[in-house]
Amino acid sequence: MGKAIDVDLSDEALKHREELKQDGEDAKNRREMEYKAEAKRLAEMKASMGKAIDVDLSDEALKHREELKQDGEDAKNRREMEYKSKAKELKDMAASAEKAIDVDLSDETEELRRELAS
Repeated sequence: MGKAIDVDLSDEALKHREELKQDGEDAKNRREMEYKAEAKRLAEMKASMGKAIDVDLSDEALKHREELKQDGEDAKNRREMEYKSKAKELKDMAASAEKAIDVDLSDETEELRRELAS
């Protein structure tokens, strides 16, 4: 059962066998090319994942983009100014916390303070 049987094939059968063999080789080559193309496409996709996509925008969309950009810059500048103002306020508070407060006392209060101190 495990032995090959020698058979004489007609020219037509031999031709058909060669055609089938060639079809198999062509299919194999086609699958290999498809695999390589898909692997290349995936590699390009992975490489461009973090990149921005170029898109043609209408003039209105470009104007809106600029407005949003400006709004973002304005908000950033406001936050920065607010931060600087708060930081200065905290610095002033820290500096004044260490100082004694000078108060102009009336003569009567000054006299009372001296009496209490003695």
